[in-house]
Amino acid sequence: MVGTLNSPGNSPFHRIGPTALARSPRRWSTIRGVLDRVRYPEPFHVYPKGGHVMKQKEPTSRCSQPQEAMPVTCCRQSWDMSQERAFVENLLGQRFNFFLVFFSIVLAGYVNAKGRGQQTLILGIGLLICGMLRQTLSRAQNKLEVIMGILENTEHHPIKEVNDKVDKVARKGSRRRLIGYHIPALCCLILAAGLFVTILFPRLIP
Repeated sequence: MVGTLNSPGNSPFHRIGPTALARSPRRWSTIRGVLDRVRYPEPFHVYPKGGHVMKQKEPTSRCSQPQEAMPVTCCRQSWDMSQERAFVENLLGQRFNFFLVFFSIVLAGYVNAKGRGQQTLILGIGLLICGMLRQTLSRAQNKLEVIMGILENTEHHPIKEVNDKVDKVARKGSRRRLIGYHIPALCCLILAAGLFVTILFPRLIP
């Protein structure tokens, strides 16, 4: 029989006087259990004859059980250095394309600007943003250099074999640093030179 605090007929201490309570420690333990349920309410079953209060078993689920930690080798097997190289190269290419698009927009805005004030403002803001984009390109290029260095030192890796054959035909050394280092620096230098000439030598600009 499920006992509730709102139904006095089902209460284990119904019609219990002080004398009976003092003579029956078993009923007193039952009352203490019920009072504990008032402080911490939860479903329970009451058996008045035996005087026992039993907690209802909580349902167990697979999610509540502790799970074993995933080994680190699982992630290493699913993502190797070659996939990381492809990811970083794709990221570097996307950033480089965005840099060139923004640089072209700055130049177009400078040409179509009216007055020295607008030209100076466009070149100043363009130089600032291109400088920050150049830092992101440099960061991605540094990661790519580290990854390529690891793969080139790996025996029997396709990158190492291809580089060895290319070095025999053409000049040694990679040209990938042009994208991450040299071209962005040259674009920022062009904007800085245009800003310098616009401010100090405005007569040189038609």
